[in-house]
Amino acid sequence: MRRDKISIKQFTIMVIFLFTVSTALADQNMPIGKVVALRGEIVAENTDSIQRVLSINAPVFLNDTIKTRQGRIQLIFNDNTLMTLGSSTEIKLTKYSWKTEDKNSAMETRIEEGSFRIMGGAITRIAPDNFKTHTPSGTIGIRGSMYAGVVKGTSLSVVFQGGRGIYIKNDMGFVSISAPGFGTQVKSPDQAPEPPRKMTQEELRVFETVLAANPENTPSDPASDTTASGTPESSSESSGTQPADGPAETVGLLSEPAPDSAPLGLFSTNEISDITETTLASAQATLNTTLAPTGVEQEILSILLDLGYTGSLTQSSFVPSTGIWVYSGKMKNLITSEPLQNMKFIVNWDNGRIIGLEEISAGMGKIDTGFGFGTISASGTISGLRILGSDGADGSGIIRAMTGNETFGHFYGLDQSGLGLAMEGYDINLQNQADQLFWKDLSAAIVSSKTANTNSGTESWKGFFTGVAEDMASPNTNRRIFTNNSSGDFALTINKDAGTLTGSLSGEDFLNAANQITGLTIGGGGSDSVYITDKIMGASLSGTSVIDINGNTGNLKSHGNFMIASDTPPLSTYTTWGYWEAAYSEPVTGKNYHIHVPGSLWIAGNPTPSTTITSLIGTSFTGTYTGKAEGVMFDNTSQMTRMTNGTTNLAIDFSSTAPTPVSGSISFTEVNLPVTSSSPAYVGTSGFSATIPSAVSSAVNGTFYGPGAEAAAGNFSATMADGKQYHGIFAGNR
Repeated sequence: MRRDKISIKQFTIMVIFLFTVSTALADQNMPIGKVVALRGEIVAENTDSIQRVLSINAPVFLNDTIKTRQGRIQLIFNDNTLMTLGSSTEIKLTKYSWKTEDKNSAMETRIEEGSFRIMGGAITRIAPDNFKTHTPSGTIGIRGSMYAGVVKGTSLSVVFQGGRGIYIKNDMGFVSISAPGFGTQVKSPDQAPEPPRKMTQEELRVFETVLAANPENTPSDPASDTTASGTPESSSESSGTQPADGPAETVGLLSEPAPDSAPLGLFSTNEISDITETTLASAQATLNTTLAPTGVEQEILSILLDLGYTGSLTQSSFVPSTGIWVYSGKMKNLITSEPLQNMKFIVNWDNGRIIGLEEISAGMGKIDTGFGFGTISASGTISGLRILGSDGADGSGIIRAMTGNETFGHFYGLDQSGLGLAMEGYDINLQNQADQLFWKDLSAAIVSSKTANTNSGTESWKGFFTGVAEDMASPNTNRRIFTNNSSGDFALTINKDAGTLTGSLSGEDFLNAANQITGLTIGGGGSDSVYITDKIMGASLSGTSVIDINGNTGNLKSHGNFMIASDTPPLSTYTTWGYWEAAYSEPVTGKNYHIHVPGSLWIAGNPTPSTTITSLIGTSFTGTYTGKAEGVMFDNTSQMTRMTNGTTNLAIDFSSTAPTPVSGSISFTEVNLPVTSSSPAYVGTSGFSATIPSAVSSAVNGTFYGPGAEAAAGNFSATMADGKQYHGIFAGNR
């Protein structure tokens, strides 16, 4: 959603095979990998032409030439690159250097003859340009992918099997392949690679045959089939029976018939755990056969695999009936090549609503307000997505709002453990809303936590807000500081079962009461709002003739109007807080104003019944409320800064005769604001009010929340003698 944070991701199909060895610039005395499976006699020849017979767990070294003869072998290298070689294959390990996250890492091999399959490891993620396979007729480059090839004489045939893509080049030409199942042929070094084309089933079978465990015309000797255990591998095939838990199928590169859930043949589940090559090959086969060669779903599933997703790659056909699930994942910009953006999605299965939030570091006081919400069908489709938020200034001084919708959205797996979304929309210049920049993103995420849903019914919330409105052309002059002094001026009706909220917001300028917001509409139906939990919700803002400046009314602009709950911890147990933004042109002057974060805050909750407050007043009860606060300050140059480490500490005496009904402080690292009141009328059934005595002008307004007034919350504003201003919200538990 935030354009300057979304990315092109490097998709690497990772084999979870943990090596602790990390090699820097490798030499012939340092192992760069080892044997994990083999069949038949395989030799490695060093630069002195000395040969050694390889066995399970035998190391391989830089400049080794591997010769398979009539055997088969599988090697895993220190960066988790996995290589499978068929019979009559000769390959030299010409270059290898690997160090965690070192972009100078590299791997190069040269295949003179035979068949091979390569699944790129960490080097293809951090240094893809340094990973190459050389052949007599051309070079294959990899971008975090899996591919297979056959070299016969001077001819090379290659098929791309999954990942980001590969390229094949020689002195005569260059081709790039990014669609699984597509391949090319290079007939000789003096001919360019042929244009990529989709391989036929017969051609694909040729690749599988030359790499299979028991290819045609090769005698089978089960006693010679070993895995990393160093012992012969038994299987249901050797006993003439099928596995009890699944049908026979070729799922690996050196594999025998195997059930869906476990690799057999040359792989032992005791030796290669979690995600093996056979598992990934099966997953890629599903990708290749069920998806179009291109398209957003292919990209989404690639991201899911990269995130470590191990569930089914098919779309969910049903969804759970209850629970709150959190999904963590990544977002990719399909237009630019910027870094990946972290994303979080929260689902309420009870009401079928979903919200997506950007996860941006809070460093330097940065606040993110981009979000999207939609509805989930009974079959797992995500639809009706609405994207809102502010993109801030992009360095040009232009402030943009986000708007958009989904073009594709589904959950994946029988357990709904993955999700994918494709989205597109516009970043809109808030001053000139005809100026719009198109964007196109996709996201994928996997479930990270599940909790029970305890939220149902309908509640009427009340609360307080501050809203700093600035002239976008001159932000530090002629500000409006909109606030409310009564909780009834900020009201929300929350339908937890439908997952929606509606409400209204009214207030006046703390600096000039003639400037007002009157009846701003909050939310509405499912296309205008979302409710997930009491701490996770959002809505659009709308309304006509809601801005009243000195008796002249004006409307909101079409975009840039929303509210969103903060995804940081609450300020108190019984309240929710967040941010809001609105854009409008001031009546008469026509100046473009923007109510925006970090100075536009709200806090609300289910208020304490008035009968409870009355009973507390009758018993002369005193409550001490401690919690947190959020706010901004304006220095002597009128620059706005978000304050840090806000705390609330208030003592409220409910007695009708209390000499000081409200006392205490609202404090930040930047300032301590003492709070006091001197009249019994300042605490009542509708709430309380107080002042900041050290200020030239000030207001503190609040009310009580929870069935027994367990929390207090409100807003504050103060202008000091030195010209500094402080505005914000506060809350505390009793």
